[in-house]
Order: sequence, then structure tokens, then C-alpha cells
Amino acid sequence: MPFAPQARLLGRASVFLSHGGFGGVQEALRAGTPMVVLPLFADQPANARRIAELGLGVAVDPSLVSPEVLASACLRVLDSEFRGRAGSVRELPGFEVLAALR
Repeated sequence: MPFAPQARLLGRASVFLSHGGFGGVQEALRAGTPMVVLPLFADQPANARRIAELGLGVAVDPSLVSPEVLASACLRVLDSEFRGRAGSVRELPGFEVLAALR
């Protein structure tokens, strides 16, 4: 498929499996969707660390990825703690607030 309305789909998704680029992370946060992130380069490793620190999802080391590792990470993120945390972030006024969260 040449195009999918990712932002609209995330509003209905239980988990977002992503490389952790800023655009996708931003859309997942706005949708309140928890993430499983496999960072590859650029800003992605830092985004993945911050997502994990804030309890918004799980970072997976791409060098260790396997179907079992991904399934385990997705099951972990389906836990209500991650969903609740992701849902609460969507109510924040802006991304600058995320930088200050602890």
C-alpha cells in the first residue's frame, strides 16, 4: 500500500511497533498509543531511551531482535500500566513538557 493514515490508525492501535523516529513517536503520543521501539540511527536511540524512561513503551536492541523478543515486548506493552501512561501523556499541553517529565 503506498500510503496509510498512520495518525488515524494509531488511535485504534493497541501497540505501535516502530523504529522510533520523531514523527511516528509524536503521532503515537498524540494518540495515547504505547510503543515498542527498535531504534536504528540518528535520533531513534535517544527517543527509545526516553520512551522507556517515561514508561511509554519498551526499547528493544535491534541486534537482539527475534520473533520471540518482539512478541515478549509487545505483550509487556499491552500491560495496562503502559497504556495508562501513554494515555495520560496525550493530555499534556506540548512536547516541551515531556522533556521535563521524570
